[in-house]
Amino acid sequence: MNRLESLLQFLNKPDTWIEIRLISKGRSIPKFYEGVNELIADYDFLKSQNENGFNVYYGILPRKSKPDSGGGSKEHVIDKADRLWLDVDVFSVKRPEEYENLTDEEIKARVLEKYEEARRSSSQEIST
Repeated sequence: MNRLESLLQFLNKPDTWIEIRLISKGRSIPKFYEGVNELIADYDFLKSQNENGFNVYYGILPRKSKPDSGGGSKEHVIDKADRLWLDVDVFSVKRPEEYENLTDEEIKARVLEKYEEARRSSSQEIST
C-alpha cells in the first residue's frame, strides 16, 4: 500500500462516502466515491484533471450520504468527527526546486521548523 492509500484508509470510515471536488476558473465538479478502493480506481482520471488545470480537493470529513445532485453540504457530513486535519503549507509552489529533491527526514525537519516558528509567534502574540 502506498502513502496515498494509507492516508485515505486512515481517514475513511466504513459505510460512508468520500467527496472530491474538481475546481477551476469558478467551476466546481463534485465526485463521490463509495470507499477508498473506488477512489483509488479513479486516481488516473483525477490526476489527468489536475494536469489539465483543475485543483483537486478532498472533503476531509466523510459523507454519510451522497446527494441526489450537486456537491455535498453540511447535511451530508457525518455527525461526529474522529479525525483532525491540519494543513501546513511549508513549501512554496512557486519555487519547487527548493524541495523537490529533499529526503523524508529533510521534509520532517522543515515541517517541525515551521511548526516551532508558528508556536513562538503565537506565544509572543498572547503575551503582549
